[in-house]
Amino acid sequence: MSERRPLHLPGSPPPPMPAALVTRARLLAKLDAEAPLVIVEGPSGCGKSTLLAHWASSDADRTMLWFDYPTTAGSFWSQFADLLSLSPAPLPQLAEQLAAIGRKVVAVIDECDDDPALLAQIRAVTRTAGNARFVIATRHAPAMTDLSESCDIDQTVIGARELMFRRSEARELVTLLAGPHDPDEVYLADTVLPLAARLIGIALARGNYGAFDWNGRGRAHVAEVLVRRTMSRIPDSDLLTAAMRLSVAERVDQELCERLLATDRACSALDELERLGIGFSTVEGDRRIFTLVPLLRQGYFDELCRRHPGEVAGLRRVTALWCLENDRPLEAIRNAVAIGEFYLAARAAQSGWLRLAGPDLRATGECLRAIPRELIGRHPVLAVLAGLAVDDVRPGRALAYFEDALTALRRVGSTMESDAVWTLTLRAIARRALGESAHSARAAHAAARAAEQLPKPAQEELGTTLAALMLECSRCLLSAGATRYAVHAAESGLGWADGAVREQLALVAAVASAIDGQVATALRLLPDPDQRERLAGPLAETLRLILCAENAAPSQYPHHDPLAAEDAPGDWALVWASGLHALGTGECERGCVGVGDAVAALPAASAGRARVMLMHSLLLIATGQSGRADLILSSSPRRGAEAALVRSLRSAQAGRTEDALREVSTALRAPVEDDPRVSAAACAVASACLHRLGRPAASERMLHRSAAIAMQHGLTTPALVWGRTGRPEAQRPGALAASGWLAGADACEPLTARERAVLEHLIEHDSRQALADALGVSINTVKTQLRSLYRKLGATDRRSALLNAVDLGMLGQPTGAPRA
Repeated sequence: MSERRPLHLPGSPPPPMPAALVTRARLLAKLDAEAPLVIVEGPSGCGKSTLLAHWASSDADRTMLWFDYPTTAGSFWSQFADLLSLSPAPLPQLAEQLAAIGRKVVAVIDECDDDPALLAQIRAVTRTAGNARFVIATRHAPAMTDLSESCDIDQTVIGARELMFRRSEARELVTLLAGPHDPDEVYLADTVLPLAARLIGIALARGNYGAFDWNGRGRAHVAEVLVRRTMSRIPDSDLLTAAMRLSVAERVDQELCERLLATDRACSALDELERLGIGFSTVEGDRRIFTLVPLLRQGYFDELCRRHPGEVAGLRRVTALWCLENDRPLEAIRNAVAIGEFYLAARAAQSGWLRLAGPDLRATGECLRAIPRELIGRHPVLAVLAGLAVDDVRPGRALAYFEDALTALRRVGSTMESDAVWTLTLRAIARRALGESAHSARAAHAAARAAEQLPKPAQEELGTTLAALMLECSRCLLSAGATRYAVHAAESGLGWADGAVREQLALVAAVASAIDGQVATALRLLPDPDQRERLAGPLAETLRLILCAENAAPSQYPHHDPLAAEDAPGDWALVWASGLHALGTGECERGCVGVGDAVAALPAASAGRARVMLMHSLLLIATGQSGRADLILSSSPRRGAEAALVRSLRSAQAGRTEDALREVSTALRAPVEDDPRVSAAACAVASACLHRLGRPAASERMLHRSAAIAMQHGLTTPALVWGRTGRPEAQRPGALAASGWLAGADACEPLTARERAVLEHLIEHDSRQALADALGVSINTVKTQLRSLYRKLGATDRRSALLNAVDLGMLGQPTGAPRA
């Protein structure tokens, strides 16, 4: 881009371009917009002047004017006319002369003060002269932007956040200044103050950068440079003291400012600090929020500690209490632990648990890890938070914090009714983190019951915090495999929840319901498909997999391998759902491998692991790997409807029809509401067994019952007992389909000619000797041939061999076969 110097007054040219310049196309495009007014707002060090000087010097079809506001205040329009060679005139006539020029004119006003009168005049000029544009750089834009909106001026605002360097831009500048370097040696945040990036690059080029510790001495050095530059502009000691006191808080409103400065003239102090470029204001609702430039804040805080060390603790306590009252728990904890107020920090942790244990978890951990463990460990809520944060950053290194939390919880006495809910919930979280899922589930269930028994005033006092606690309890229960209790805890929390908490509670309840076969209930909890698509994380993926398996969601799920995520193998619900999805989509071989590999990562002796092992057995049955299925079933718990169903399927596959019918009766006796999927599948297995035993009417009744349960609860997977496609009501009682859960039950090795002859004679002869005489062979030969025939037919005796042969179409209905 060629350069052309803009017109300017003598002695006030645009600043020279630095040798190392980062071209920010994203901001230049906004400056090129055709809005009559562009406001570039940000504190000192944001690179406003450099950005505008670079843009103003570009070669374009426009006349560019440059004004330095401090030198033009009070005489701007006369100087404006001089630069354009216009006749001196009142503002309306000047605007008419400007419109008659016939070319675009852009006036850049650098370092503009808060001048509403100037903005009102600009309004009048731009309405008359459509070829005129004004670009204003200022440290304090709120009043100017408010006025521009009231004047109906089209405007573009480039704020402080946009002026900050992105990490890639900051790295480009550092490279231009210092040449190639190891990026790991230079810390650059996601957003960097342009001046800070330039100072870092200069220090690196001079060789005095060293091992730059951004969170330690390196950051403090940059802060000192910036503070020295700004302190010289502060006119009096009272304003300097105000800046130092305000540095205790990350952001302040008028109320906190008055508390920290012990004065009712907070607004004037904030206005002056903003005018000096030490901070900037934003509007949140009806409140003005003032923020010190981050690096300046650290520098002024260091000055406060050097000049007034006795005030620091009191100011931090005031800030912590204000943050506690205004729902800013992380900042409250930072200030409280810095002065040893751990009880205050614990209160802040309880009030802001959802944010601290969620999006702010990493920042919370960084704050708490700086405190000795013996101090944190005395307060269970802080110890649990620290453990969760350490586990988030360094998995497996949090056990000590959770052990400390459990030790502290044993000493905790309940002074209020809500203390019991907190104590039990924290115990559940700690136990879950330590891998003690059964203990975690018991504590979580007790916490949910204690929450329900709280008096109404206590529940209302806790409010959304109670919902957050129920969310933690429901997650602990689901993690332990206690799905019914998880649904109960989540649904009880929905009564106090709103926003994101409500959505997460609904997700937990929906996942637990879907795992237990209540797909229709899950869809009622989260009815919006777009919402289900938007949700992220293992729980959301679990729900999508189950709904896809049950034909209640688009068939393109999952978008990727559901077990490929780093934390997926340890999540039993996601592993179980991936197995069900493999069954539902006919990808049993893939599911068998994925689920089998993931079983080892699950906590031992947990209900979730037991359910995954049963799912693995089901996949092995579906792929005909009966030996491995028998091995897993021999080490799996025998109690429960789901275990009875899988064992009956294995017996049916092996041709042990009567054993299968006896085993499936356990699943049939279980209440349908406990797990409709198991009940519907058990009815389908019973129907198949009854058909094999020659009881078609009873088989038909069981099939219709299976279809009714499946339809009521939005299920299709129970139909896999008969075949992989369609619902149970569309199936004809008959052989168990080779493409379904009993794959291999109908598959049979081809019979030899001798084995086919044995089968045909088996219809008429019911003893081995008679069979040997009819075939003209010895009885030992008959025994060998019968063993081979029974193995291929999956039978154990003459009766089951004949019935299986009929089901497989090898024989017509055997008139001599015994009837049940």
